Amino acid sequence: MPEGQWQSRLDVRPIAQPVPGPDGLRCSFCGKPQSAVETLIAGPTPAVAICNECVALCVEIIAERLEPGASA
Repeated sequence: MPEGQWQSRLDVRPIAQPVPGPDGLRCSFCGKPQSAVETLIAGPTPAVAICNECVALCVEIIAERLEPGASA
């Protein structure tokens, strides 16, 4: 899938880029520092990470869209 297509398909867009700082990396989606979340999953580069809270939100969004009768 070409870059950018996933964004329009899932209607999501990264809000903040993780930047190493005094409290470590930040979530690319919500911007929370590593010290404020339970888990921060690093991506293939240091510029990408997602926290457990954003993963949970993504799971909810996907589950809602997979429900019978949900519009995509």
